[in-house]
Amino acid sequence: MLAASAAHTRLVRLIVALVVLGAAFATQGLAQDAVPPGHPSIRGTLAMRFGEAADAHRTGEPVWVLADTAFPHVVYGIYDDPREAPSVSGHMLSGPYVTPPDFGAERAGMIICAHLKRPYSRYVCSGTLGFPPLNPAEMESFTLTVTMTDGRSESLTLPAGDTDAFFLSVSAFDRFVAPFYTRSYGVDFAKRIRDDIVGTEYLREP
Repeated sequence: MLAASAAHTRLVRLIVALVVLGAAFATQGLAQDAVPPGHPSIRGTLAMRFGEAADAHRTGEPVWVLADTAFPHVVYGIYDDPREAPSVSGHMLSGPYVTPPDFGAERAGMIICAHLKRPYSRYVCSGTLGFPPLNPAEMESFTLTVTMTDGRSESLTLPAGDTDAFFLSVSAFDRFVAPFYTRSYGVDFAKRIRDDIVGTEYLREP
């Protein structure tokens, strides 16, 4: 009986210690995230959206991001000069952000990679695919052409400056896109996007 009581006491002390430790970490986190005097307070999801938008614009030069303050914080535009950004109701301009070009290069370069499933799962990129290096600043558009078994083909052209990835299946969405949106906006938002994709007429049985 005494042994059980002692064990119970130790357990209670451990729980209290963990609660106190957790409170200390929480307090420290609040102190680190405190907004400096004179600066507006913003939501964590908006702060993350600013960072993600800047990271997608890897020029090595300062950029400013204009985004909607309401969730899911649609980005209105990215600007090299904050004076170029328009005044849009309900939006906030944040910056400057500086993100280095890919691979530490002096300028951003384009890399094409494909995930091939057969004969085994692997990634192949520009050099292996025999695709020449290209300067993104000189590119105008991307054209994806799909050729059917009966010889028919369908093409889709998208602007190069606004396009950085193609995903060709729901499986690819689940593995590459869903984790990003889950991390940035939460699982409910990622699920909503997936439901929209799966619910489109293109994926329904004929």
